[in-house]
Amino acid sequence: MTEYAETSEPQTPSGPSDPSDPAFWDERYAEAVWSGNPNMALVREVSGMRPGTALDVGCGEGADAIWLAEQGWQVTGLDVSSVGIARARSAAQAAGVEAEWLVTGLLGLAEGRTFDLVSAFYPVLERTPEDRAERALLAAVAPGGTLLLVHHVMDGPDHEHGHDHEHGHGQEHGHDQEPRHDHEHRLNHANGHGDQQGEGTRQEASPRKPDFDHRRLVMPAKVRELLQTDEFAGQWTIETFEHRPRRVTAGHAAGHHVDDEVLRARRTR
Repeated sequence: MTEYAETSEPQTPSGPSDPSDPAFWDERYAEAVWSGNPNMALVREVSGMRPGTALDVGCGEGADAIWLAEQGWQVTGLDVSSVGIARARSAAQAAGVEAEWLVTGLLGLAEGRTFDLVSAFYPVLERTPEDRAERALLAAVAPGGTLLLVHHVMDGPDHEHGHDHEHGHGQEHGHDQEPRHDHEHRLNHANGHGDQQGEGTRQEASPRKPDFDHRRLVMPAKVRELLQTDEFAGQWTIETFEHRPRRVTAGHAAGHHVDDEVLRARRTR
């Protein structure tokens, strides 16, 4: 999961703390490999849903996208990292499934494209005064479709401002249980993504750690607030908004406790 696909056109020169810098995430994906398991919250929330089209935002090495394809979804995975996308494409071929892979940020998605499911786990989407990333997430959901946005709760004792914990950009962060996919940990405390439980079933690599302020990122609570405004309230139903405990039992982040913030919303029209 990389950091996904979250940014848009660069507004300032890329640097080691710039979440929009593809080179940063390419370097991370070149050195770290995640478990290949889907995020636990994805499995929990999506199992039983009727398959349709799905967008995995910040797909990283593709574990979530591949799992969705195995369930019958027609999947598009996007990530700013060409290295992550190459890994995802290779993993999908090995799994015998097909998906569309795009090297782009969320704001680079073709205007007007919509999906029955938009899934974003631990994305590194930067906030702007115009709420561009939040609006892009909502615009990508087709009428009748579902938005599933999950991020780590970043205001507890396990987190420090300015450093992620164990997520990847996107991907890759740790999650709840599953040793997960590539970028579930996007912000990655330790690296870029991770899976859930085994979050860290990754190899002994020491990629540069993300070092940007998580307060700059789009969080589920912010999107929930937007959905409750007059502009969107008549178009969306919030089905789930809650904090869920997560414990990583293996890998780099073993023993690390962080709650996840889960938002699931359905677009009614």
